[in-house]
Amino acid sequence: MSSYKFILISHVLFGSVALLSGLLAILMKKGFPIHVISGKVYSISMYGVVFSAWIASYFRLNLFLIFIGIFAFYLVTRGLRSTRIKSLRPAPLDWILLALGVLTAIIMTLTFNIILLVFGAIFATLLIGDLKIFIKVQKGNKVHPKEWIATHLGMMLGSYIAAITAFIVINVEYDPLPWLPWILPSLILTPLIFIYTRKTKG
Repeated sequence: MSSYKFILISHVLFGSVALLSGLLAILMKKGFPIHVISGKVYSISMYGVVFSAWIASYFRLNLFLIFIGIFAFYLVTRGLRSTRIKSLRPAPLDWILLALGVLTAIIMTLTFNIILLVFGAIFATLLIGDLKIFIKVQKGNKVHPKEWIATHLGMMLGSYIAAITAFIVINVEYDPLPWLPWILPSLILTPLIFIYTRKTKG
């Protein structure tokens, strides 16, 4: 078995686990052991998806895998950190991640590719939200007590959308509009993220 084929198989396996564990985490009541365990499995498997995608890009350059990988990596990492640092006070790592995200979103937008434009716009919206929170906290202003929960939900659900998108793109072909499978999950599910996060904060 070639190294590239091994990476692809690993990528598919990680992706399958991510889809199943992510769905379980979404369906289970937040804070319950099953939610916590399935959430951890989801996070680990998503990191596996991202890193295997980056390694695959080393063998065969694929800008989509690189950019979407950074997108998913940022979302999962921010989602995890929000549960560990509930004050949402940014550490140097958070600023580095934010800077990487901003650079990636700009490049995605400048490609003028409709798929990357959509993901870049979503990414930029999330990054602006994080920047506002970081600045607010740094100034000593209080954020909503449930802001960390809203951040966790938004980021994790966003990363799950990315996972669903990858699954659909690989398994569904729609010749009249080949870009539709790439953006349909985001168009349908992204508004739900904003609804749920706002509902969380009351």
